[in-house]
Amino acid sequence: MSKLFTYFLVLFCWQIIIAQDISLEELQRRYTSFEYKEVIQMADELLQFGINSSDELLQVYELKGMAHYTLGEESFAKSTFEALLRVNPNYTMDQRRVSPKIVGFFNEIKINFLNGREQDKPILDSLMVLKAHLLTQHNEYKLSLIHISEPTRPY
Repeated sequence: MSKLFTYFLVLFCWQIIIAQDISLEELQRRYTSFEYKEVIQMADELLQFGINSSDELLQVYELKGMAHYTLGEESFAKSTFEALLRVNPNYTMDQRRVSPKIVGFFNEIKINFLNGREQDKPILDSLMVLKAHLLTQHNEYKLSLIHISEPTRPY
């Protein structure tokens, strides 16, 4: 049992050490060097172990999504960009440094993502009304039980 624990501890520490060796600057350098598969692998490692701020998280998602798109993996790029939008739905790509094709692809995903959230809003609102109604009924039921269980006192 202790050997197994030691093994997992060493494995966990090793992954943290590897993630610390990967930096956002290295990820950007790999992207500009057209090493897209490495960008995806490194981004996955960073997402799993080494993100310190939401700005870094957004940059990693952006680079990973752009790498997927460039490799022709549009479904992976879409899911990566959607993950980015879940972190910040107002995110916009810098058109001066990102390919117009990628910006257009991202903007389509963003529109669909935001429209999907708007379509879900009435459902969420109705669920909140239903929840409030059920809580009211539950409270009324509890109060009625309290009144029933109280013994009546003769005067």
